[in-house]
Parts: sequence; C-alpha cells; structure tokens
Amino acid sequence: PYVPMTGRLAPGEGTAPIAEIVRALGVVAPDVVLGVEVFTADIGDPEETVAHLSAATRMFLRSTEFGSPAGIVEPS
Repeated sequence: PYVPMTGRLAPGEGTAPIAEIVRALGVVAPDVVLGVEVFTADIGDPEETVAHLSAATRMFLRSTEFGSPAGIVEPS
C-alpha cells in the first residue's frame, strides 16, 4: 500500500518521465525557474541527504535543456 512521505527519490532517479516534462516545459516557457522539494520521512543523515539531492539535481538539470551553465546556480 501507498505510505505517504516514504520512498521518494531525487529528480531523475525514479521512473516518471520528468526529464521529458522539463524539456517540454523549457520549450513553452524558456524563462521558467525550477526548484526541487523532496518530501520524505527517510532523510537519514541530513548532510548526506542534502549532498545527494544537490548532486542528483545538478546532474538531472544538466541532462535537460535547463542544464546550461547559466541555468544552474552553484552553492557559494
């Protein structure tokens, strides 16, 4: 059965066609700003979780039209 807030994955790690959706969004709304929120109760070590989500999101965005260097804000 479905259990809310469990089993959530970082962008690009699941089976949903998110990259295709983001690419299509880039065609119709090229100036859109994307943000990522992963709601999950399975966070484990917060620092490791944030590092993983950050790296996975950057890799995902680079695989889409939003992956240009200007489209990714690196942490300072």
